[in-house]
Parts: sequence; structure tokens; C-alpha cells
Amino acid sequence: MVAKAIGNSYASPFVAVNSVFSAPRSGGYNANNPPSGGTDHSWMINNALWDSWFLSGIVDGRGAGSNPFQTDGRSQRAQFNDLVRGTGLLRNERYLFYPFRSADTALQELFTGDTLRPSAINDLGRYLMVDGSFNVNCTSVTAWKALLSSVRRQELLVQGGGRKAFTNPYGTLGYAQNDATNNDWSGLRDLSESELDALARNIVEEVKSRGPFLNVADFVNRRPNSAVPAHRSVGALQAAIDRAGLNNRYSGAARSVNAASFAGLPGASTVAAETVPARSAGSAGHLTQARLLTAIGSQITVRGDTFLIRTYGDARDPSGNVIAKAWCEAVVQRTPAYVDPTDLPEAADGWPSNTSRIKPINALLGRRMEIRSFRWLSSEEI
Repeated sequence: MVAKAIGNSYASPFVAVNSVFSAPRSGGYNANNPPSGGTDHSWMINNALWDSWFLSGIVDGRGAGSNPFQTDGRSQRAQFNDLVRGTGLLRNERYLFYPFRSADTALQELFTGDTLRPSAINDLGRYLMVDGSFNVNCTSVTAWKALLSSVRRQELLVQGGGRKAFTNPYGTLGYAQNDATNNDWSGLRDLSESELDALARNIVEEVKSRGPFLNVADFVNRRPNSAVPAHRSVGALQAAIDRAGLNNRYSGAARSVNAASFAGLPGASTVAAETVPARSAGSAGHLTQARLLTAIGSQITVRGDTFLIRTYGDARDPSGNVIAKAWCEAVVQRTPAYVDPTDLPEAADGWPSNTSRIKPINALLGRRMEIRSFRWLSSEEI
């Protein structure tokens, strides 16, 4: 069993660094001959969950009472109804309503009374879009720091039921048992501006070294088939955290591990490629990539869905001389709907049944593009 597997990317010492699974030897466990079998749980879970699933945040809050973690007393239907009517937001406030069909039709399709239908697990996504998603293939330090700063001055519940604002708190799930930011075991990790700067710079270095990422799981996970040892042993975000020195206080002396700590295991050499292998990884003050993803995971993508397109045209006389020029600019957005909307947005070849096939035009062109804005440009704007 592996604790805190989702979102983390440390290689398992029970598996060779260039693999994610190995079969156990026969004969059971022997201290002098440990079994070679194992599974890289983080890699497997990340590969299964990222890109394939999302959390809407629509939870029935009625009857929550005095639970400090559940302050929204609306029913599931009321939460979604407020979103589609423009009178409220979901718990993930970046979700916007996409009118694939009318608001009334959406409510009929998704709900029975005040409760989501079981089929909504597949249908809800067709009515949601993310406001301001972030492309992890971005190589702008400024943009990465802006994303990482999105938790700035967040108020957390602290011991005793009160609330306290922190600078840039990570990995707390809204609660800090101990509000001391220097307590490794029951405090929290509150990043300073200089630490955010260092982290953003090192994330960009990892993106340049490992990218482009083809899906979010590729970004989150380590790469067992890479020729670079550091890429095989840990994911991009964790490597950036360690390269930035944010976990340095956990390294050295008795706080570190090395290959000898896992003697006899097939992945024992893995720790040699990790920047700061720490015995206390996962403690309250130790920063892991899963803690970053808790805050930014619902916003990230590997491709943008909004495009700024500029084009140029000119007119020429019979001699080929340019007599007029024009420039224009359009903002175009990809939507959940297919070009031919008779295929539902969640449809795909092989879904919902093995024999399902989407229309040829949809297989060729994919999702519908919509022009959000258009304007003519002057030559000074080019």
C-alpha cells in the first residue's frame, strides 16, 4: 500500500526504475531475498485518473449542520441551477455553464428531483467549461508564478475553529492543524515570494527538458522509458520543487535515504537520481507535487482551447505593386460540441459501446470552433 499516491510521482523501490510493474518471485518473503514484485501505484493511478475524470464539486450539502468544511447548504440541483441561471457558482468557481442544450433541458437530463442522475457521471461534462485553464507546456516564468500565486492570502480553518489567512499555503485541504509554518509535522507549507520565484523558474526548466507533454498524466508522472535518470525517477513538478531547494531542510544526516536503505529491492538505485530523497516525504511541511496539484490540478491542461488568430491580405495592381493592405484578428474558442452535434460531446469511437463510431466529419474535424471576437487592426498594432 502506498500513502498519498494520487498526484505524486516518486518511483517505487519495489519496481525497477524503467518499469511500472514487476511480478514477484516465488517462495514468499525472505529478509535476505526480498520479493522483486511490485507496482508503481502513483504512476498507475495518475495514468487512470488524469485526463479521464474530473470533479464537479456538486455535492448535496443539505443537512450539513455545523460541519465547518461544508458551508454550502444547497441541494445538488440548486447548485447547478444557480450556475446555469447566472446567480451562483459551483464549488470549483472556474467552471462555467456551456449551453450545449438549454438550461431547462440540462436540468431535466442531469437531475431526478434534487439529486444528480447516475448517468450524469458521463453527461455533466458536456455542460461545463473551465474559465482560464492553464497550459502546462507554457515556458513563461511569469505565467507559472501567477498560477502558483492563485492561493495567495487564502483563509484556512485552524485549530479551535477560527480562520487565518496565509501567504501562499499549499497542501492543506482548507485546514491547518497547527498554524505554525515552520512545524514539519503538524504545521503547513506557506511559500514566500522568493520560493515561488524559484519554483516557477525550475518548473519552466523541467518543461523545457521534458516537454511537450501530450496529456496531463504525462506531465504528472515520471517517465520510466526516458534516457534521463532524473526523468525516470520523479515527475516534472517534484523535480522542480527539489531543484528549487524547497525541501532542503529534509535532506542530510538521518533525514535522507539512499540506495542502501532499499538494499535488495529492484528499484534501490532510483533514489540516486532524486534530488532530495527524504525519509519524511509527505509530512506536513514537506512540499510534494501532489500538494501543488491539490490547488492547481483542476485548471491545468496540455493544450489551449482559445486561440488568437491574425491574418493579412493585400491588393495589387497589374504590375504587382501593393496598393492596399489589411490586417484582422479573431479570438476563436473550441467548444465541447462536435462539428456535427448529432454526436453527443462525450461520444467517441468505442464509446458508449465497443461498436460505437462518431460521424466521419467529426472524426476529421473534431470539436466546433466559435468566433468570440473579431476586429480590424491598424499597421501600428502589428
